[in-house]
Amino acid sequence: MTIKQFLIIVFCVLISLAVYLNYRFLKGINFQKDNQPIENYSIVKLRHSSFPDESSHIDINYKGKIYNVEVERSEEVYEDIGKGKIKPKFYYMKDKDLVFYENQYVPFPVVYLTYITAILLPLIGFIVYRKELNNNYKTM
Repeated sequence: MTIKQFLIIVFCVLISLAVYLNYRFLKGINFQKDNQPIENYSIVKLRHSSFPDESSHIDINYKGKIYNVEVERSEEVYEDIGKGKIKPKFYYMKDKDLVFYENQYVPFPVVYLTYITAILLPLIGFIVYRKELNNNYKTM
């Protein structure tokens, strides 16, 4: 396998992943449009992350089962939920037995970053190895 073939395969795999994540993102958006948020839940535990690359979680009790739901990283939203100023909108997917926070089924930045990676990674590879594209990929 040449370097060119390897980079094309990497591009195809990453674009396929991005299209799949985009499909899941749109599925979550359509689910939110077609369904009402759940109302009869209780918050069991709030866990706020102090690190920027980790998200906060809320444990909720819904229909006798406890679900761990990831929420926005915004400290203001988390503090307002903890104080009871706002009631978060959670959605329940019956077929997957899944509860998710509003617009968090598949966050859009994940989809966006996957598309960027799918384009930039092979492009950088083609630029770096432009004189060696017909060599074996093991010589990279």
